[in-house]
Amino acid sequence: MALRRQQPVTSAVSLLFLLSPFYCVFWIACIFLNSASGILSLHALKKPTFGTLVIIFLLLSAHFDAASGDPFVRNSERPLIYTRNQPLGLRDSSRCGPIHHHAEKLYIPAEIRRRRRGCRGGRTKRRKGYLPSVDTGNVRSLRNKTEELTALTRFQSKYRDASIMCFTETWLDGSVPNSVISTDGFKLIRADRTFAGSGKKRGGGLAVFVNERWCNAAHVHVKQQICCSDVELLAVSLRPYYLPREFGHVIVLCVYIPPCADAAAAAACERINAAVNNLQTQYPRALLLITGDFNHASLHSTLPTLIQYVTCKTRDNKTLDLFYANVKYAYTSAPSPLWDAQTTTSSICSPITFHW
Repeated sequence: MALRRQQPVTSAVSLLFLLSPFYCVFWIACIFLNSASGILSLHALKKPTFGTLVIIFLLLSAHFDAASGDPFVRNSERPLIYTRNQPLGLRDSSRCGPIHHHAEKLYIPAEIRRRRRGCRGGRTKRRKGYLPSVDTGNVRSLRNKTEELTALTRFQSKYRDASIMCFTETWLDGSVPNSVISTDGFKLIRADRTFAGSGKKRGGGLAVFVNERWCNAAHVHVKQQICCSDVELLAVSLRPYYLPREFGHVIVLCVYIPPCADAAAAAACERINAAVNNLQTQYPRALLLITGDFNHASLHSTLPTLIQYVTCKTRDNKTLDLFYANVKYAYTSAPSPLWDAQTTTSSICSPITFHW
């Protein structure tokens, strides 16, 4: 650490102060010469002269120069160098006694350490993730579980704060209105199975619930819907209130692949691949999320760039409900409790959060 002196402006007073010794020698020499010649008298010594006034002025200016700094080194460019510990040592020695090492942490034994009180009790604060949290599962008749879903979204935070809930095998048809299965605070988008597309009258069906606190209901749009014997697909475009600047939209694909032969599963994956390519062409900067009941199918061969995050068991020690995303190291999965004995274990995929 280098500290420089404050450089005051050079004035005529400093110049006179430097010339004052020469003037004093000259004045004393004149007194001796006058005394030797006998010209100097007592009246001449008492008479105020210009030299006396100059000396008085220089003496006064010397006091002001001493207060403002040393006039002989006023124009010096040499810096004053201090180490960082020297000013800290002066401060600590004048206020707190000996030098205190701020980097060292005081050790407090655990038995006498003061415990935090209050509602938090010393818990660390969790930073909320910016990516959407998704709850996915196979419900097997959503109409029979509407009351339970309403209770979960009202009293459990992991369901209430979920950004998106995707359910397969809703077993709904045109006779069931949205008001029967809707939940407060969530916008419902459903895709029921049709006989014309799948050749089956019962079963199947998809439903997507979007949290209105995370995304405005007016910014939810259905982009594509597929219902055939191989696969059921519902693609929804979302524009939430906040997203990282790397993403412009959120594209959610809810997928249900019925248990079938390997050839039918490969055809279903090809249909999903075609739908994903079409959506990525329209929205190249979108966050892509694919979830649903895949049974024995997988997207590793058709869409190798996507990351699968569900690692828990969802049915009979098997992982059938999958969750894919086009970002790495972004999500972590955890199983949620069974709704009843007939349904599979749903999984909640939450974005990775950090403690601070």
